[in-house]
Amino acid sequence: FITNGLLSAGRRRFQDMSPFDTIAKAVYRRPLTVYLLSILVPVALTLALLNFRIELDTGILSFRARDEPYAINYDAVLSAVQWGKGHTQYLHGPPSPPGPANAPPPTPLSERLQSHASYWLTMVYETRPPGGNVLTEERLAYIAEVERKVRAVSSFEDFCHLGVPLASLNNTSCRRWVPSSTRDQDPPACPGMQCVPAMSLMSFEGMIRRWFIELVDAGSGAANSTAGAEAVERRLEAVGFDPAQASAMAEALAASGWDTAEAYAEMPLTELLALVPSGALTRDFFHIGHEPGWFFDKWYATGESDGSSSGEGVRAVALRSGFEFALPLAGYATNHDRQWEQDRKYRKWAEQFTRMLADGGEIDRGAEKVGLRVLHAGGGISEDEATALVLGDLLWCTAAFALVTACLFAYSRMLWWTVNAIVGISLSFPVAFFFFRAASASPYVSFLNMLVPFVLIGIGCDDAMLMFDAFRAAIRDDCGDDDGILLPSEDVFAARYAPAARAMLATSLTTAVAFGSNFFSFIPPVRALGMFAALTVFMNYLLVLTLLPAALVIGAKGFKNSFMDAMDECLGVFTRRGYTPRQVNESAPPTPAQKATYSRLDTRDTKPSGGEVELQTVQSKTDDDDEADWTEVGVHDDGFFAPSTAEAKDGGDASIVRVKKEMACSCADLNASIRAKTAAATTWLGDFVIRRKWSIIAAGVFCAVVSSAVIADSLVVARTPPPLLREDQNLQRTQHLLFDVFYTENWSNVWVAFGVAGVDRSGADPNDPTQFGDPVWDESFARFNDDEYTQLAVLAACDAVTAAKDTLQLTPSSGSTECVLQAFVRDSGGVDSVDWGPGLPSALARWSRDLGRNWRENLGWAGEEGSSELKFITADYFVDLHPVASTTEEIR
Repeated sequence: FITNGLLSAGRRRFQDMSPFDTIAKAVYRRPLTVYLLSILVPVALTLALLNFRIELDTGILSFRARDEPYAINYDAVLSAVQWGKGHTQYLHGPPSPPGPANAPPPTPLSERLQSHASYWLTMVYETRPPGGNVLTEERLAYIAEVERKVRAVSSFEDFCHLGVPLASLNNTSCRRWVPSSTRDQDPPACPGMQCVPAMSLMSFEGMIRRWFIELVDAGSGAANSTAGAEAVERRLEAVGFDPAQASAMAEALAASGWDTAEAYAEMPLTELLALVPSGALTRDFFHIGHEPGWFFDKWYATGESDGSSSGEGVRAVALRSGFEFALPLAGYATNHDRQWEQDRKYRKWAEQFTRMLADGGEIDRGAEKVGLRVLHAGGGISEDEATALVLGDLLWCTAAFALVTACLFAYSRMLWWTVNAIVGISLSFPVAFFFFRAASASPYVSFLNMLVPFVLIGIGCDDAMLMFDAFRAAIRDDCGDDDGILLPSEDVFAARYAPAARAMLATSLTTAVAFGSNFFSFIPPVRALGMFAALTVFMNYLLVLTLLPAALVIGAKGFKNSFMDAMDECLGVFTRRGYTPRQVNESAPPTPAQKATYSRLDTRDTKPSGGEVELQTVQSKTDDDDEADWTEVGVHDDGFFAPSTAEAKDGGDASIVRVKKEMACSCADLNASIRAKTAAATTWLGDFVIRRKWSIIAAGVFCAVVSSAVIADSLVVARTPPPLLREDQNLQRTQHLLFDVFYTENWSNVWVAFGVAGVDRSGADPNDPTQFGDPVWDESFARFNDDEYTQLAVLAACDAVTAAKDTLQLTPSSGSTECVLQAFVRDSGGVDSVDWGPGLPSALARWSRDLGRNWRENLGWAGEEGSSELKFITADYFVDLHPVASTTEEIR
């Protein structure tokens, strides 16, 4: 009933009008209704955003052009690796024999609790200021204290990587895949599981001391000192020391005496390290997965000079350590089971130690006292830190809003209008984001979208000023005999509103199209930025058309009068008697609200004389008017002129109107002084442009072409990526130390996959950097499980890569130059010793559980290793390229 009443009233009132005239009259007649809808609808849509999952993506992986061949290959290989982690079931004993046809279904299996290393925390220690010596007893003691504080964080045991003792490796409950019914038992079904110790110099201090004691014992057992030194030298060469380094260390130990082995258990760590020759720490002689030099900066590890003075004995400018955290957590079957929930739990828990590590935190305050700075990075926590930085930059957006508010108030000198202009601009962002998020199945939002508020503030401000000027011009057009009129007539308001709306439509449309053109970009974050910005421009335009003029009309009519008009219309709809504008006493003094809001609207110091103004009609010249009282004036140059007491001159000329002389004087005087001052300059400039228009056009085109050519010629591709953050910021400083200061050989990983034909991305989120799609298997590789020819073909392909290792610039010291099949053949005694054919997969599985444990993850099984189909094989190669700082020429 209400809808039909409103529609019929709208049809009667808004016939034969343009859309903008219709909107203008709706705003003028129902300002409070339009105003409330313009506020409540955006607020409701903003609240609806709470129903969506939103993740801010601060990484760079999503910036790949997904449709490029290299990106398709990249996703295909990673999708297979990801698939293999979720399907391959590793065993510690022989594979299960196939069950009989009538056997019961297999027992459901889950990954052992916290067995899959998924996160890490890398901690870096450098002196404050940089360049000092970290290897002092005081600083090493504090580093050990920092690591103890991290391990002491509440619930550390619920997230750490749980290791299995060697004695329990063959226990069924200690395998990687265990029966689901026994996994979460309390006490654990797998006995002796403990958190894997940190990869730290402090954690391996005991191992270092035992190593020294073993060396001294070997020397003391010899016949004499010389023979002892030779025995120690042989042991050192066996673990990778070169002869000069082994000789120097053996002589140093011999000089300390062979009968003081127990002294090495108490000797300060710095004195122990001083006995190790420079450059001797580049081999993994402790078999811990890292050479000891991994803990130190590259100058200490390799024995090279960093250019600083070294009169303080053993010296290192930085140290690092690492903690591992693992999935699945309690209550989850695998590391992929509701992974985003597990990820959220880990990040929530990790906030405890990141608060301690932050600048000004507990650890940072203690480190400052001993002259250290503790930096940190890691999976999940670095992304959260980057997110906090991006969101922190939005504070500058708040400052920009404050500056824009001040500018709008200075321009209008009206607090009511300024507040509503800022509210309209602000609401356009969440409303646009609602439609952007609702149209996307992805919860991931690129940090590029955070740039939109900075760009759109200016656009929204321009539109708001244009609407304000149109309303102010309408009042001046309609001033008549009384310069104190606060509200123009409906027709004059519509006449000013429509051209302003059309002008804003043109500018908003061009801006939205410019941003929206990014929809065709191959890069998802750029595409998302364009869509969000275009939606924001459109929403801002709608709010400027509705919220701002409604606020202006409400301020002019008065809040009470606007409210009464809205109530009268509602009653008219319910009673079917229609709505009639209320008659208002024009002689009533202006209300305090009107005085406060519109006292500065007119440029002249004239006291407002109108209180509440009724809807006015055009007044024609009557017979009682003397011809001398009328004069001819031209339409205003801005094209918005629509006088309320005008009569068209005979002939219907649209450019000449006849108005009362007093009205012409009253309206013309408003801009007389300004026009007098600018008329001469404007006339001269206009004549100059008209006379020399072709010369000006030619000069402009010439300058544009020349400047474009100069700029294009000077553009070069950056040799190395520039830093994204301040050099002293935690993330930026950590990256600099890890890649430029620590002993890390330059290499980039290249994966080669056999058995993967492509990738199906239909179910993958293009904005989620962890989703690559579903692998498409190579049907011909399926014959690898039983066909000798296919097996030998894969081996031949690996041999071809190895033969070209020099051309391919492979880096052997950071990884093997052979693939898993080559390693298997080598350990089996050669090609002729391998039983090629159907028995090869089970033989590979047995080998990977023994000699080939390092190659285990290169075999992708469809289920239990050895008893299921081998779906793919990957080969890891390491190319001599810095993973971050390689130059463009090196990459090419």
